[in-house]
Amino acid sequence: MPSSMPCTVSKTKRWRLYDICRVRRATPIVVVCRCESFEEVRRRFRARQGREREPQHEASDVSIFHDVSRRWQTPLQDVLPDGTRPTILTYDTLTGRVAALHVVLPDMAERIRLTLDPPLASREQAGGGRSAAAR
Repeated sequence: MPSSMPCTVSKTKRWRLYDICRVRRATPIVVVCRCESFEEVRRRFRARQGREREPQHEASDVSIFHDVSRRWQTPLQDVLPDGTRPTILTYDTLTGRVAALHVVLPDMAERIRLTLDPPLASREQAGGGRSAAAR
C-alpha cells in the first residue's frame, strides 16, 4: 500500500476531464500530490481531530486514508484517446519535491513546478518549506 494520501479523483472523473480537454483542444495536466511519510500522514490526521466541522478538516481519521488508498487508481499510466499521455507532475507535500512525467508542455510544467517548489529564499521568507539539506 502506498504511504501517501492519494488524490481522490477516480479514473472515470479523469476521463471526463480528458474528454473536456479534447473537445476544447486543451492539453490536460495532472498534479499528483503525495506525502511519502506515513508517520507524517498520521500526524496530519491527528491534527485534524476535534475540528471535523471545518470542511478542510472533516477527514480526521486515518481509516479514510486506508479507504482512499484501497480505491486509488493512479493516473501515471493514463493514455489519452489520441495515444499520447497527459503531462503529469508529482508533488511531495512534505519535502516540496516536484517531478515531471510525460511532459507535453514543458513551459507550463515548469511554471507549475516553480509554483509548487519556489526558491529556497521564498520558502524561508514565508516561514515554511525545508532547506535543501533537509530534503
